[in-house]
Amino acid sequence: MNPFNDLADSNFWRRAISSKSKFEVDPVISTKFKITKEQKICTAGSCFAQNLAIALKKEGYNYHVTEVADNSLSPEEQRKKSYGTFSARYGNVYTTMQLYEIFKEAIGELPVSNLVWREKDSKNYIDALRPNLGEVFEDKDQVIKSRIAHLKCVEKVIKESDIFVFTLGLTESWISKESNRTLPIAPGVYNFEESLKNYEFKNLDYQTTFYALDESIEILRKLNPSIKIILTVSPVPLIATYEKRHVLVSNTYSKSLLRIVASDIADKHDFIDYFPSYEIITGSYTYSSYFKNDLREVEELGIKHVMEVFLKHYSSDTREYIEVNDRNNDIQKFEDDSEIICDEEEIDRL
Repeated sequence: MNPFNDLADSNFWRRAISSKSKFEVDPVISTKFKITKEQKICTAGSCFAQNLAIALKKEGYNYHVTEVADNSLSPEEQRKKSYGTFSARYGNVYTTMQLYEIFKEAIGELPVSNLVWREKDSKNYIDALRPNLGEVFEDKDQVIKSRIAHLKCVEKVIKESDIFVFTLGLTESWISKESNRTLPIAPGVYNFEESLKNYEFKNLDYQTTFYALDESIEILRKLNPSIKIILTVSPVPLIATYEKRHVLVSNTYSKSLLRIVASDIADKHDFIDYFPSYEIITGSYTYSSYFKNDLREVEELGIKHVMEVFLKHYSSDTREYIEVNDRNNDIQKFEDDSEIICDEEEIDRL
């Protein structure tokens, strides 16, 4: 008796990977729920999460945005000011602790952040927790006023979402010692800093990462008991590490930890699912072909593969893969809409 005899093809590397073309690889066995085009889908997370929003909108799904621009702004001005990049203008949320603090602040369990930076090479001010917002202010009070309005929109994200998708991106973070708030980017990248004495580098461990995500989900469910959640891990490698070790080693640590946290959280609940975008992009079966020449940015063809698998399994409509020969014809249209905003990119612009 061989205990493997009666298992499905998906349980075997040769049958599920080696014998397939890379476009045919589909690591999803089942999902816990489906998504309809009427449901409100909201997103947050790292820059890779923006690809999901683009794809959902293109496919006619109800991508829900609670923080909308004034009608006086042109579409280009709205894009520059991060309207529609995520469901609210919180920018890239790289760590689970960021998400937890934003949610706590939005529901009034943390005081409104007064952490304001002077923009680098400018006399204007920016929100330290949203430094790449695309909007600057003449005084600090305007920053706080803008943040208060933003937090009301975050609360709406929590209360109004039918589906909330969060992409885990990083474990490395910086903390303001003054406010004990987690920053989306290191100090000195978007602002002028004479010293780092007011900040602390922290690489989140498993317990902290798990706790922050678990508590974030508690907030979501408390205010919105019917919400469903999809967790995924960004396949985009760290652009740099502050640890005293090689960036490749730090990247493996960070992604491995986030991958375990995501599945451990999902395994606890029937309303939370894990989607393997990380595995689709980074799997050895691609021979790294889903990365651009810098081996960090994800190729549009890889993103298409991720989204086809996502919609094939989560869509309530019957859906089939696009023929392989049609993929390249569809890529240019996808590229035209894929202007991804990444705070991390500024770290290595030296």
